[in-house]
Amino acid sequence: MLKSFVSILFLLFIMTSSAVADDLDQMLRGKWWHNKRISAQIKLTDIEKDGLDKKFFEHRRSVILLKSKVDLEQLEYSLLLEQPKLDEEAVLKQFKKLEAVRADLAAERFTFLLHIRKVLGHERFQELQSSYQKLRPYRKAKDRKHSLRKGKVKKRKPKNTK
Repeated sequence: MLKSFVSILFLLFIMTSSAVADDLDQMLRGKWWHNKRISAQIKLTDIEKDGLDKKFFEHRRSVILLKSKVDLEQLEYSLLLEQPKLDEEAVLKQFKKLEAVRADLAAERFTFLLHIRKVLGHERFQELQSSYQKLRPYRKAKDRKHSLRKGKVKKRKPKNTK
């Protein structure tokens, strides 16, 4: 009973935190500041692009390390849950470690977003967000097509129209 309760709590946390992380990840994916249309639209200078490049590589290194830590903590958590005799204290302790590392990863992503906001200022940041929101439906459709090719998502059946 406790095992399923902990698992459900864990899944709920993952679902809610991953939605926020996905939005951030989409906006931060890649070096968008090298896109000529976007950089011209928000009037990025070469100095700002260089600064974003430097911070991006620092950020990516940290994200890679933190993701590997999340994977390791997740593995340990799974191993504890799979034991024939449940050690509730050990599972809860490991769960807290896993969530702490996930929080570190989220904080790293958010720190990079804050850096972007600081570089761009209020108006240009708002303009960037507006551009992102306009592309969002297109990106979702593109991601879905990519997933279909890889067999990750089932094709939807067309609705019956009478």
